[in-house]
Amino acid sequence: MSIDSIYRWDLFLGKVILVTGGGSGIGRRVAMELASLGATAVIAGRDQGKLDRAVADIRASGGTVEAHACDIREEDQVRRCLAAIGDRHGR
Repeated sequence: MSIDSIYRWDLFLGKVILVTGGGSGIGRRVAMELASLGATAVIAGRDQGKLDRAVADIRASGGTVEAHACDIREEDQVRRCLAAIGDRHGR
C-alpha cells in the first residue's frame, strides 16, 4: 500500500480489527492504516455508500477490508455485526 507509516509494514499481519465509523473521516483513515500494516480491516458504519467507497479505496491500495452496515446505537445490529465477523474469521 502507498501509506507512509512510522510502524513496520507487518505489525498487524493476521489480525482482524473492527473500526466503527470506517466509511469516512478518522475511522476511514485508521482502517486504511491498519490495512496497510497487514490487518484485515473490518469497517462498520450506517451509510452503505460510504462503506462501499472506503472498501474500494482500501482494496485499490492493496489492503484487505470488508464492511458491515451497522448503527452502533442499536444493540441488535451490533450483535449481528459481531456474529458475522466471528463466523467469517473465527474470532
